[in-house]
Amino acid sequence: MSVALLDVINSLSFASWGVVVGSLFTALLSGFVYWQDLTKRSSKFFFLFGLVNLVWGLVYAYFEGSFATSGVHAGITMLYATAAVVPPFLFLFLYVFSVEDSKLSKWKLSAFFLPYFAIVVILFFYPGFIVSYQEAVGETLGKMVFGKGFPIYAFYIIAFLFVGVGLLVKKYRESGGIFKTAIRGLLLAVSVASVTAVLMSLFSPIFVSGGHDLVWIGHLAVILLIPLTTYILVKYNFWNIKIIATELFVTIVVLVLITELFLASSLLDLFLKTIIALLVIFSSSFLVGSVKREIRSKGRTVRLSQDLDTISKRLKILDKKKSEFLSIASHHLRDPLTAIKGYASMLYEGSFGDLSRPVLEAI
Repeated sequence: MSVALLDVINSLSFASWGVVVGSLFTALLSGFVYWQDLTKRSSKFFFLFGLVNLVWGLVYAYFEGSFATSGVHAGITMLYATAAVVPPFLFLFLYVFSVEDSKLSKWKLSAFFLPYFAIVVILFFYPGFIVSYQEAVGETLGKMVFGKGFPIYAFYIIAFLFVGVGLLVKKYRESGGIFKTAIRGLLLAVSVASVTAVLMSLFSPIFVSGGHDLVWIGHLAVILLIPLTTYILVKYNFWNIKIIATELFVTIVVLVLITELFLASSLLDLFLKTIIALLVIFSSSFLVGSVKREIRSKGRTVRLSQDLDTISKRLKILDKKKSEFLSIASHHLRDPLTAIKGYASMLYEGSFGDLSRPVLEAI
């Protein structure tokens, strides 16, 4: 690790650390969503969006940490280069989600990202055309200067966000039931995050004095978008959020323990931390397995309860039909028996003439 990078890390503000930690968390969260179904294309692009957001957050932290150093020129170029790839990946996720995991050919993807590559070339080879950093004479901090190409850059970002929201609106109108409710929540989350990111990350450095200090708010909006989207995807795909939460918690614990290995002060310390990490990993596998078994058992119990409830309702219907049948049958049996009894009584009483004694006894 170079001294310059150490200086950048030491210069990070609380907000910058929040962006870094939040970006890492959301990348892990999107990865676990993808892990639930590796064949689902919308989950794959959601994971890619989470990774791009992580890179964006790390570059933002570098930019903020190097703002008063000579590395700010490279930082601002990398920041706007990585920021330009976030809306396309968000659009790709929304597109695949909206058209039911539609396939994208390599030619379409190449044409799709061609404007991004053009922006990267302009940023790196034509400094100042989109954005640059101007040092102030006699002052520690300078300011961001936006060039003639910035309106094109802003239009590029806003266009992707606008079309992505439009796809969700169309999907919302075509859906119904629980899916309509889920898409409405996703539409609201994407809209709020997009507007906040555009206002704070894109335009605040232009119209607000020291507006680069507000860029982290735009990052925070996108970071919050991923957990909200994860919840909606879990509900939309009927996954169990308890499994995802357990796997995410275990992974964070394991990552912390692995990080501790690099901070070991001695060989004995390294040995003890390694043993602890291995024990935690081993026990965590049992924890995740037990949670999955518990959920499967609970699922089977719920299904059995539903089956029993269905059978009980069918038995009640059959019992009701049996009672109706017996009532109808007894009624129809009673009609001829009443007629027979009446004629027998009339014969016995001599209404049709005198009968012999054996006949009367038979009647």
